[in-house]
Amino acid sequence: MNHLHSVPKTHAFAMPRHLRYVFLIDSGEPSTLIMKLIMDNYKLWGGRFNPFVPVYANQIPEAYLPIIRHSDPDFIYHSPRVNINLVRQQITFSHPKAYLPLREDGRNNFPGVIAAYMLAEVNHSIYTFSRNRSFMHTSHQIDALVPDFYKLSFGFQPRYIEQDVAFNGYKSFEINNDTLQNINRAMCEELPSLTSMLSELKSDPRIFSASNDWDANKFELIIYNPEDAFEDLLYFWNRRLFQYKDQIRLKQIIATAEEIRALILDENFEVSLHSMVMEKVFVTSRICQMEELETLVREIRRHFTRISIAACEKSEFPYPVLRTEKNDYHAKYTVKQVLNDVKDYLHFPSPFSTNYLPGNSSYMVDVSLILQKDDIENELKPPFGTSTHIFAPIAGRIDGNNRITFNIQQHEPGTDFYIPTSAELIQIRLSQIEHEEKYEGTRIGEPRPSAAGLKLSSFINLFKENWHEIDYYLSDPFWINLIKRTTLFGKEKSISLLPILRKVSTEHSASTTELERKSVKAKKDSNNYIKLQKSNIADLKGFFCNKDLVNELTRYYFDHLDLLREKLHAHKIDTTNTEALCALIQNSVKEDMLGSINTTLQYFVSAGILFLGMRIKCEHCGTHAWYPLKTIDNRMPCEGCLNEISPSVTSELYYRFNDIVVNNVKSFSKPNGDEFDGNYIVLRTLAHLYEKNGGRIKSFMYGTCLDINMQDETEPIKTDIDLVFIEDGKLIIGEAKADSKEFKKKEIDNIIKVANRVKADGILLAYEKGRDIAAKIEMMRAGLDDPNCTVSYIKVPEPFHKTGKIFGMSHAGLKDPA
Repeated sequence: MNHLHSVPKTHAFAMPRHLRYVFLIDSGEPSTLIMKLIMDNYKLWGGRFNPFVPVYANQIPEAYLPIIRHSDPDFIYHSPRVNINLVRQQITFSHPKAYLPLREDGRNNFPGVIAAYMLAEVNHSIYTFSRNRSFMHTSHQIDALVPDFYKLSFGFQPRYIEQDVAFNGYKSFEINNDTLQNINRAMCEELPSLTSMLSELKSDPRIFSASNDWDANKFELIIYNPEDAFEDLLYFWNRRLFQYKDQIRLKQIIATAEEIRALILDENFEVSLHSMVMEKVFVTSRICQMEELETLVREIRRHFTRISIAACEKSEFPYPVLRTEKNDYHAKYTVKQVLNDVKDYLHFPSPFSTNYLPGNSSYMVDVSLILQKDDIENELKPPFGTSTHIFAPIAGRIDGNNRITFNIQQHEPGTDFYIPTSAELIQIRLSQIEHEEKYEGTRIGEPRPSAAGLKLSSFINLFKENWHEIDYYLSDPFWINLIKRTTLFGKEKSISLLPILRKVSTEHSASTTELERKSVKAKKDSNNYIKLQKSNIADLKGFFCNKDLVNELTRYYFDHLDLLREKLHAHKIDTTNTEALCALIQNSVKEDMLGSINTTLQYFVSAGILFLGMRIKCEHCGTHAWYPLKTIDNRMPCEGCLNEISPSVTSELYYRFNDIVVNNVKSFSKPNGDEFDGNYIVLRTLAHLYEKNGGRIKSFMYGTCLDINMQDETEPIKTDIDLVFIEDGKLIIGEAKADSKEFKKKEIDNIIKVANRVKADGILLAYEKGRDIAAKIEMMRAGLDDPNCTVSYIKVPEPFHKTGKIFGMSHAGLKDPA
């Protein structure tokens, strides 16, 4: 890496959060495995929001795919019976740090933070006001004897030393041999705070807005069959994902029918349940029949007097995901920091008000980077497959929003941080891919900037990577022709205003006789003819002065009289008065020169896009050359004969475009110079893609044109890539041609091979003119290994006039034949 480059001021936004897991569970796994997972997740900070996803014959139901996508897990665990190589083909959109197997004996150790430590966050805890309430837990000796109802529904389980420290200052009640037979009575007396809810404290949950909001939030007693518990256990766990955000309330409990029949015989059960449930209870099941549930409800009603209870049919689940709900966690706990250099120290905010944490605790810190240059903000979003070690020596991953997220161990306060350039980031990503904590080479050698790429990079740097300015000037014929040293008006000519008179008379429904009289009068009136001077733009080979600009702009006005006439009519201005029309054009040119053109010239000169100088004629050899302003002296040598010359006091300032600008726009391979250089299409394409995102903070990182060397099965392949950029975290490669017919089969085959090897997110074909290329797009899709890799094309919008206040604008956009 080049550590000497400079970067814009960088704003780093860091937010600590809990680890996010997704568990893929085969339908044939024993219920004991799922129950153990439930209890383990109750102990984890944020664990209550880790989805349990069913897998049937190595297939995930389609309805669960949006849940996985929006959960954006840091790690995905799978049960022993899941063939992860088959299942992961369904979830290629997910990018966890790793896929990990669950132990068959259920003794898993999930990294994270013990949920009870959130109690120390007293300013944010719902338990602050209820320190007189107890946290109930079981003793290790009798835990196996405690009914699963209490464990699954309320989170009662044994404690370990680390948890005892976290509960310091809060009342505790242990279920042991003495209290085992009176759990319901103890719950009535202690009014316990439920440990099952601790994992929800100060969390950043992925809550989904359900299509059936009422159904998701009603209180349910879920009945499961111990011999076939899979569906009901997963329903009990996942239902929380669809309930109201910011409400840490009990919304479901789960038990077997036998457990309920035993519990209702204890009068304390209804009292304890009523203290937690202030609404109607609906009894449901995914497996049990409605008749069984109604029978059970009748039995419960015979014992319950305080709680209203009813059986209900099972609902569609999972609910269709309407959107992902957000809470205020991000706003509360995100910390902003300014990085002033390419290498700086990034501080990690702590999620805890106390410094004590067990040594094996770990959590995540999400980092988003906003690069600010002048008034332009650009978010750095690395594509998937990028190693976080490019930025810092800490393990992490690129999350679902293409932001960096670090796995923090031992409560690290921060890290040395490096900000790569766009070119560095792209080149590293093209060369290697991080895949499940391993690095894979892409087999395309080391991509290097091509000659065209170096030229392109110089142009963009000249404009200080301001894509708005690049797009503005490269899409305006007035400036394009100046850069190309061409003109639309090569000869001196007279412009007749007579056609305008005829059109105006026709629109006013003038009679034929009246029209003829006006035409005859117009022919006799010399004011109806304007003589325009010959353009010097082409003859002077790139040098021009203000007089040339005035003449060129005047010609543009007269060359677009139809457009002028329409605009004047729209403002109810009479165009039959030719003197007034000519005066209007002349005044408009003066205003343009004093306004937008002078402003542009000053910007170009300040940026080094345009050079100032003078044309000085030598009296000895007749050379009339242009000299840069910095070389001009009272006495100086002629560049032709080397005799002494002096500038005239009446000499005008002449401008000359930087060769970097000219060489990226004008093609010198054609004698007439009418063709564009290949980089012109590349620049127009990149600028258009940047501009199409509107006014929001953009995420756009460009790369230069690259030379690629690949080894095929039989022979080495040398090719190049015209387009390579990262847009909103997506790595896009492609080709840009002046004409669509220039996309040959060999080039298409090569770009497919490159895309497959680097695992690109998309391919883009860009061209300026030619026929539709839908057939070529389909051919490219057929050759791609990754069905998620998009293929699109863009026809570069035609230039349209912006210089001169009378000109309008046109629009064109990206097309995707899909």
